Amino acid sequence: MVNLAETKRAYQQIVDEWQRMLDGGGLGTAQQLAAAERRLDAVRKSAMRAIDEYTSRRFNSINTRHGLVDKLDRLHSHALTELTSGGRHP
Repeated sequence: MVNLAETKRAYQQIVDEWQRMLDGGGLGTAQQLAAAERRLDAVRKSAMRAIDEYTSRRFNSINTRHGLVDKLDRLHSHALTELTSGGRHP
């Protein structure tokens, strides 16, 4: 099974590192933000590969894949929103 909890933790780690940098008085340059966004994208790409591998090897239904991709997209969007807003969302 694809474990999106690991993906969520990876996203949160990136967001937390960004937040610590801002809390420490850092301004967060456009280059630093772009680097953090690239890290988020890399996490998403890795998770997509895992989803594709899982769903193709296990001959799961297309609905299984769509459900996993939908959850991944929501995690990615939330992490990106936290990162670009410069603050945490409840």
